[in-house]
Amino acid sequence: MSKIALPIGGIGTGTVSLSGRGSLVDWEIMNRPVKGFSTVTPGNDAPFFAIHIEEGEKSYTKGLMGPLLDYEIQHMEGRPADPAWGTMALTTNAKTGVTYRTSSIHNAWSNGILDFWDDFSDDGKLVEKSEQIDHDPMASLAVQQEIPANGKKEFQFFLTWHFPNRQGWANEVVGNYYTTQYNNVWDVITKAYQRLEELEDKTLEFVNAFLYTDFTEVVKEAALFNLSTLRSQTVMHGER
Repeated sequence: MSKIALPIGGIGTGTVSLSGRGSLVDWEIMNRPVKGFSTVTPGNDAPFFAIHIEEGEKSYTKGLMGPLLDYEIQHMEGRPADPAWGTMALTTNAKTGVTYRTSSIHNAWSNGILDFWDDFSDDGKLVEKSEQIDHDPMASLAVQQEIPANGKKEFQFFLTWHFPNRQGWANEVVGNYYTTQYNNVWDVITKAYQRLEELEDKTLEFVNAFLYTDFTEVVKEAALFNLSTLRSQTVMHGER
């Protein structure tokens, strides 16, 4: 489980990968590849991902993740030339129980993570700091809901990013096509949220159409397990 990861993102947009342990790894969103083992897990049909934990014969935890929808915001004129310059946003559609903070204490020796955990583990809520302390702050978002005994609730978070300054081989800025499709980040999340059901249906249609072709199982498995390459830094789509 520690060696597998499912890339999440669009084609030519960069990706973040969901590891077999449920963590987000291989952040390849800043126009630079971050190499790591990447495939889909046996028993799961990409691009969907599930974690099913069992104790003996009793299933006590089932986490379904996917698809996470990653869309980006449009670049502005006069942008910096640094290919790693860009913005990210983490949002949720929860109506209640939402807390967040946009700063942390100085992150030397991972103090920022410890500070977050002390805050969150106290009561399950995050408390915004009165001022930004760290020059590279660790922002956090939480949703607190009560889950009844033997019940379940779905929590949705949306991760978006915008890194427009992709460079070509000669270091000229060729840009990213995906950054030209929306006015801003709120335009992205508003439109994407309204289309979640449609986009999921289209994804299921693609997966089912592929799985029910008359190709041999070996061919289908090889092709399906290598679809992740389309989402990797191997594929890009410039502005022009």
